[in-house]
Amino acid sequence: MTVDSPITRADQWMFGLGAVFTSSIACLLLAAPSWSLELFYRRPMLPEDPVLLMVGKDFAGSLLLFGIGYAIVALNPAKNHAVVGLGIAGKACVVVAMTQRFIVGAATGWILIAVAGDLLFGLLFARFLWRTR
Repeated sequence: MTVDSPITRADQWMFGLGAVFTSSIACLLLAAPSWSLELFYRRPMLPEDPVLLMVGKDFAGSLLLFGIGYAIVALNPAKNHAVVGLGIAGKACVVVAMTQRFIVGAATGWILIAVAGDLLFGLLFARFLWRTR
């Protein structure tokens, strides 16, 4: 059974806010990698650990691409359901990984803010797909 539910302006705003949320975290990680590593993981960036900086930048770059994807969806949610599905999968992976890092004591409580945002947007995106299938 197909549910015919129109795409609303609220849907566009939701994906736009998801783009801002995700891109903001990416920009924070790119602009202040040492500070963000200390904030989220209580670990200073050591000059002798360049691999950690590279991995952090790779993760931030991936987040930025997801943010751009959500911005594209915001422009036309009806034609970008596949991107929404990828976004839901990405957000689920981040929620699981970051929650696990917090539980084992590798991450600080600040990571839970990002987890809460990703969980919220992941659920909203899933609701959108369900409603507009």
